[in-house]
Amino acid sequence: MMGLFESCGDVCTLSDIKAVQHIYERPRQAEHYLLQLHSGREPLKMFAFDYAALEARPVQLMLAEPGTRFLTVFVGQTEDEVPFVDKLPAIAWALSIDGQVRPETPAGVVRGFNPASSANWYPDYLELPDGAIHQFDYDAEPENFESVAVVISRETRRQRNYETERAARAAARSEETIS
Repeated sequence: MMGLFESCGDVCTLSDIKAVQHIYERPRQAEHYLLQLHSGREPLKMFAFDYAALEARPVQLMLAEPGTRFLTVFVGQTEDEVPFVDKLPAIAWALSIDGQVRPETPAGVVRGFNPASSANWYPDYLELPDGAIHQFDYDAEPENFESVAVVISRETRRQRNYETERAARAAARSEETIS
């Protein structure tokens, strides 16, 4: 149900959430969050994965224009692997509880690329009905890409640069170990 949120076995309505307090890691206590509630009930404790689910929770949906698509480019680790693009229809725009507007696909709300996350290395893109393609993530550049081929070229170049930097760092570390 869209209006309910569950954390550590407790359930509350989204409208009952008054504030979220971040509690940093302490000895014998993992980093977590406390949900302060309007109802006056005991605050709900939640961990980072619960908070990630809450912050991307849509509170309002607005239909996307037909033809809007969400694109993820996958670049292989080697030159032999052919890059490809996964395309999903964006069916709505979700105003999330954290105030961000995110695309909604049949698979759910898209959180966007987070460079700090190892779970999603590849940035995401939106293709609008007029054919314009824009990067979608936390620090996207305001660029308009002409085609999917240009996006693939950009991501392939970025991946190859990353691999070169990674190899250089590994070589430097091995030289330090030897000396």
